[in-house]
Amino acid sequence: MITKIKERLLSFIKLWPELWSVPVSILLFAASIPIIRWIDPTAGVFDWGIFQTVLVTVVILPILSTAAFMGIRFNFKFLFDYYRKTVYIKDYLKLTPWQRLLLFCLVYLSLLLAGVILVAAYL
Repeated sequence: MITKIKERLLSFIKLWPELWSVPVSILLFAASIPIIRWIDPTAGVFDWGIFQTVLVTVVILPILSTAAFMGIRFNFKFLFDYYRKTVYIKDYLKLTPWQRLLLFCLVYLSLLLAGVILVAAYL
């Protein structure tokens, strides 16, 4: 039973290696409180409420993504039909490897920028 859980956890980590940073950063955040207090007992420490901004952003980003797709669907029907009804993957496979990488990076950075803007607007 434990080996099955361990195998599933390892396969999940192989699939999503970037998720290691989340628990590590939370542990470092929690560990920094007593260290800061030990160095300076009068120092103020961060409040756990700062994570509320991140959680709200995680909820709002998919909602805005859905709204953007609905806007494309209702305002630019031909683009949405091309995206949904044609063989989109064939067009993607025609791209060279550097074009695929560039497309991936642009989509990733666009989503990251959207998240940063949402967090900045929420603060």
